[in-house]
Amino acid sequence: MCPHIDRLGGIAYDVCQKRGSMTSVEVRLRPESISEFEEMIALYALDGVEIVNPNDPIYDDPHWNEEERPIKPAGEPHALLYGAVEVIQSVLSDLTHLMVSWKEVETEEVDWMKKWAEGFTGIAVGETLFIHPPWVAPADNKRNVTLLPGMAFGTGSHETTRLSAAALEKWIKQGDRVIDVGSGSGVLSLCAAVLGAGSVLAIENDPKTFSNAQENLSLNSFGGMIRLTEGDLLLGVEEPADMIVANILPPILIQMAPQTLSVLPVEGRIILSGILNERVAEVLQAYQEHYKLLEETSMNEWSALVLERVV
Repeated sequence: MCPHIDRLGGIAYDVCQKRGSMTSVEVRLRPESISEFEEMIALYALDGVEIVNPNDPIYDDPHWNEEERPIKPAGEPHALLYGAVEVIQSVLSDLTHLMVSWKEVETEEVDWMKKWAEGFTGIAVGETLFIHPPWVAPADNKRNVTLLPGMAFGTGSHETTRLSAAALEKWIKQGDRVIDVGSGSGVLSLCAAVLGAGSVLAIENDPKTFSNAQENLSLNSFGGMIRLTEGDLLLGVEEPADMIVANILPPILIQMAPQTLSVLPVEGRIILSGILNERVAEVLQAYQEHYKLLEETSMNEWSALVLERVV
């Protein structure tokens, strides 16, 4: 174990000085800053992240069936980060204002697949969707999506994924050509496919997610209609779409706005999620010249927007 300083605020982040090595850090989070931390941590190339928030309203959501309700964790809000030392140092330096304290922990390389699997028993999304792991039986009278939890963000339980899937359910039309930007685990691509899309193009810029996504596609009989490709948002995409879904960070949604015009015709729809409530206005501003707002939905601190191209 390398020496470290577990207090924050103008103090050097002395988490091992040997570059190229891996380390695990437990960060105690400020309760009012958890959503911002969730948004910002996605920008760092960590090998594993676990965020534990006992105060998350999801645990008390009245829509849960009791057998599906996740167990509410004890203790203070915190995150376990695993990754290269230099990446961890950057997180601790850049996100200090969101933390109360941190400490390096003795952790073997975490089996993140196992860790997510332990807490994922399936969840109903929207009115008709049920997202479940292979060891949980499909739900009767539901459109079932089988998903292996993994490093990729998105098992259906996070608010942004649930908002996106519910919007897909409401706004997709049979036969729609759908593009899923930032597809991660493939959960939204699979939702689009089971809801009746004619084709789905899943675009992801992080190759680390590909093996998990490909496995998820293979677990579903309709997964073969989804084409997974590596790409930078919509750059280089030439095929037209009827619908785009993007559950990513607001700055990236804003960057993507002009790119949508080359693939989405007038009357095409776009679902934007991954947006903290206080950042809705800036995302809308980036799209207002060519789109009108059809719907805005929210869940706790997160929002999703459904837009239609008008010019």
